[in-house]
Amino acid sequence: MVKIEVIQPSEIILPSEYRKLAVRYNNTNIAFNQELINYNVLGKAVSDTSNLDSVASRIYYEYFLAALRDQDFLDTIIELRAADYSETSIKDTLSFSHASEIDTSDYDSYVGVVNSYVLSQYLKMYPTATKNKTSEKILDTEFGLYTAAELKAIADSTGADFLLSLDHFYTRNEIDTNEIFAERYYIATELAEVNALWNIYDLNKNLFHYHYLHKNPITWEGECILPEKALKVVPPRRDAVLNSADISGTEFAHMLIPHWMEVERMYYKSGHVDLKQTNELIKDGQWLEAAKHWKKNISNPNKRIAAKCMFNMALVCEMQNDIEAAIDWVVQSYHVFKEKDEMHAYNCKSYLNILAARKLDFKILDKQMQLVEQQ
Repeated sequence: MVKIEVIQPSEIILPSEYRKLAVRYNNTNIAFNQELINYNVLGKAVSDTSNLDSVASRIYYEYFLAALRDQDFLDTIIELRAADYSETSIKDTLSFSHASEIDTSDYDSYVGVVNSYVLSQYLKMYPTATKNKTSEKILDTEFGLYTAAELKAIADSTGADFLLSLDHFYTRNEIDTNEIFAERYYIATELAEVNALWNIYDLNKNLFHYHYLHKNPITWEGECILPEKALKVVPPRRDAVLNSADISGTEFAHMLIPHWMEVERMYYKSGHVDLKQTNELIKDGQWLEAAKHWKKNISNPNKRIAAKCMFNMALVCEMQNDIEAAIDWVVQSYHVFKEKDEMHAYNCKSYLNILAARKLDFKILDKQMQLVEQQ
């Protein structure tokens, strides 16, 4: 196996004119919150008095911002001063009547009303803390946690095209066991799930454009003889929640922009006298030099060597982003033995599936990059 970097398209398609981003940590669930402090350990509810979600939210946000900047896709990223809701409560005066009056033929004019209503319902399901509050923030009918004047001020001061606001964050944590009867042991599983509510505002149109709830469950597993030993084979709660936060923050940034990611690929090593040197070349990262030796042996009388070299040529082509050539090499490698060598056939089919997915990714990437180049 070898690790290589491949470029992936974004999953969330932002309008092409969105080139300058303002981003804000606006977490309304920053204060210690009695409503959302419980987690589950072996079927029992346990309360966390450490306000761990607040720490996790900052880690999630910082990793998101770092990953966004690392890809250098957007023209400008401006971080706004974080809001502080530690002593501010949310007052919701919105009602369904606001949303029910929408004229669907003119949806663009009412999208802010819909998103504000969705936000209000979400905050009813997962309310913020109410104790020790000295001020309040009233939800706006069209702009949620902002007002038209506040958004205009952000647009004027930053020149940004859109605002990405992290408006609510909490985590879910569970530890449980599952008995494996035949083997007489238990599988302990820990879940740490991030729930981050993002709202996106079009600053050019002064519009609450849309919202996105990023839910990312991450699990750990371990084996134990007795269920009460489960806590010894999975991470401590704090480690699991905070690790989930940093992983999830990076993941959400990658959902918004094309990004490079590390993946594993298989290649064939060989003890053949003409190919032994390729092992050292690969260790030094000299794949193109190794490819010269493989290409010389694609017609080798020894069919096994020929098939391996064809397969490895596919990997080199993928590294060069020539997916069509990579597919062609894998197909040639498969046809050397077809189904007579089951393992080789499996390797070829598996790689073809990967390359087919990458081919589709490249089509999406081409569209995304063309939109950027047109700006």
